[in-house]
Amino acid sequence: VGLLVSALLMPGLAAQAQNNWITSASGLWRTAANWSLGTAPNGDSNGDPTQITNAGTKTVTIDAATSPGNLSVRTLTLSAPVGSTNTLALVDVPLGTPLATSKAFLVGSRAILAITNSAVSAADSFDIAGGALILDSGSLTCAANCDLQSGSLTVNSGLLNATLGSTGI
Repeated sequence: VGLLVSALLMPGLAAQAQNNWITSASGLWRTAANWSLGTAPNGDSNGDPTQITNAGTKTVTIDAATSPGNLSVRTLTLSAPVGSTNTLALVDVPLGTPLATSKAFLVGSRAILAITNSAVSAADSFDIAGGALILDSGSLTCAANCDLQSGSLTVNSGLLNATLGSTGI
């Protein structure tokens, strides 16, 4: 009974839940119905990690109409099961409002992060492990760790900023 009373008196300790992309089709990052928690990812939600890992070949798009409040997440994981490819495309997002992660950002197997005239900022580790990064224009900033473990990194135009001494690229 004491534990139940303590839990009821401390609502600020709500459990965190994953916020997963739930549709097998392409769509907009900002559309709440595309996410398991019924809300687009944001740094203030209890959704951690944010994941695009389900089956189906699709592109999730973050565009100029995406609210800056939906461009901040804790952990972000991109990957896909065998036979699928998941792409996260940032297209024409104002450069002053990057997609920012405060914890790990993983571009895993069969995943693509495509940055076009946009910015990504990883405050913790940024790892490519079996996936691909395509930087067509804009920037990727790795503040703590930036590693290409396996997969590919293509910089057609833009800027890759990695903290000296903490990069495996």
